[in-house]
Amino acid sequence: RISMPIVNQTQSFCDGATLDEIIVSGVSNAQINWYDSATSENILPSNTQLETGTYYVSQTDGVTTSFRVAVDVSVNYTPASLQTQTINICGVQNFAGISTNNQPGASVRWYLSETSTEPFSSGILVETGTYYVTQSVGGCESERVPFYINQQENVETPNASMQVFCGAALVSDLIVEGMPNATINWYSSANSINPLTPSTPLVTGTYYVSQTLNFCTSPRRAVAVRMVSMAPPNVAPFVICNN
Repeated sequence: RISMPIVNQTQSFCDGATLDEIIVSGVSNAQINWYDSATSENILPSNTQLETGTYYVSQTDGVTTSFRVAVDVSVNYTPASLQTQTINICGVQNFAGISTNNQPGASVRWYLSETSTEPFSSGILVETGTYYVTQSVGGCESERVPFYINQQENVETPNASMQVFCGAALVSDLIVEGMPNATINWYSSANSINPLTPSTPLVTGTYYVSQTLNFCTSPRRAVAVRMVSMAPPNVAPFVICNN
């Protein structure tokens, strides 16, 4: 009897794989036959799409046929492609810190181009550019999609010091030194979400200022403001003795 073919008896594939992708070594000129059970007489076509389960393979030289070898096959699904994103990064950050909205448990791979053969390390620092990203589950990798990355250095806190106003003043009267073309925003607290409008009247207290350049916003600086009343004093009648 002809010897059994040589094959790895435990194999994993991505969905869409076919029977002819299983590598089998046989005797020269022997015919390789696949079956879906140990006793089936129906030979499976080589383009049969694989499913998780056990397949059986033998070889024949036309005279004798070998015993069958069982091959356990696991088929993993290929995850969907990620959604293309435009991402703004402030300061120094590596690619591992970028949120890609990948599915739980999937590993993310970054490529320099659509045709790069190897992903690059996610530990390198981000620079402005177009990159291509996939997600992988069980060795099955999605299609690449472009990610557009804009990276900018951190914006410094604007300069401002304690300010005193006589009578009345507005937020627009506050003096601050910011970067050219930066947008200045004043807040009533360190954690306020909405900035104050320029027409907001000032009161004695602490205000907080930040500046935004492009898509990066600086930390806030606390600025003390003192309002001095200009109302005339109340004076009671004077009673004078002698001189």
